[in-house]
Amino acid sequence: MMNLHPTPEQTSRWMETIYQGFHQADPHHPVINGLGGFGGSFDIWTVAAHSDYLPVHLYPYFNRTMNMDPWIGQRTTYSLNSSIAHAAMTGKPVLVQEIGCSEAWVPKEDIAKFLRLTLMSAWAQGATGYFWWGSHNIDPNYRVPTSDIALKYSKPSFSEGIFDSLEYSMGLLDTHNQPKPYALEYQRWISVIDKLGLGWKTDLPVCYLLHPEHSGRWSITMSQMTAFTLAKQIHMDVRMWPEGKPVPSDAAAVVIANFKLSTEGKAATTAY
Repeated sequence: MMNLHPTPEQTSRWMETIYQGFHQADPHHPVINGLGGFGGSFDIWTVAAHSDYLPVHLYPYFNRTMNMDPWIGQRTTYSLNSSIAHAAMTGKPVLVQEIGCSEAWVPKEDIAKFLRLTLMSAWAQGATGYFWWGSHNIDPNYRVPTSDIALKYSKPSFSEGIFDSLEYSMGLLDTHNQPKPYALEYQRWISVIDKLGLGWKTDLPVCYLLHPEHSGRWSITMSQMTAFTLAKQIHMDVRMWPEGKPVPSDAAAVVIANFKLSTEGKAATTAY
C-alpha cells in the first residue's frame, strides 16, 4: 500500500480536480468513486462534496461484526443497513458497490441466505443499487500478468500472480459460466424488488442514531451496531445523523450510543 498521508484539504482539492474532469468529459452520467471506507483524509463529507453517489463496501468478515454475531446474525446482516444509513446522512444517493461472501467462509446455502437478507435490507434502507462481488469464480490455474503491477505497493502474493484464496469462490457463476445457487436467489429477489418498486415511503416512526463529529465509519461500528439493531428490531426507520446538526422535525426518537457529545451536539440534542 502506498504510504501517502494527504490532509482532508488536499484530498478535497484532488477530488474536485478529478471529478470536474470526469464531468467535463461526460456531463450526462453521474460519478461515483470506489472508496471502501470513510475516514482520515477521505472524510465522508469531503467525498460527498464531490461525488454524485456515495459508495458502500460491506464484508462482515472484514468489518469486525463477525466478532459479534454469526454470518446470519442480526448485527451481521444489519451492518449493511448501518453502512447505508451512515453514507445517506450526507444527503447523497447511496450505492452498495461491493458486498460478497466467500465459500471459503461459509456453505453455499448460507451464502444464499446472506445474499437474500442483505439485498432486501439494502432495498428497504433506500439504497439505489446492490452489486455482488463478483460475477464469476476465478480459475485456480489463472495467473495475473505482473509486468505492469507496481509490486512494491502490492501484496507479496501478487508477485506470483495469484489472488487471496478467499477470492476464488466469490462469484455468482462458476468458471464454466453456470449459475450457482445464490445466483438464482439473486435473480429471484431482484424480480421481487422489480414488482415492489422504488421510491416508496414508510410509515414507521423515525429514529435518528447520532453520529459523532470527525469520526470514521469503522471507529464506531462496534459500539453503535447493537443500538442500531435494537431500534430496527422494534420496527423503527433508523437513520444516522451528525450530532452537531439540528435534529430533523420528523424524529420520533434520538439515540446517543457510546460516545460523548460535543458542545454542538449537546446544543442540538437539547433543542430537540
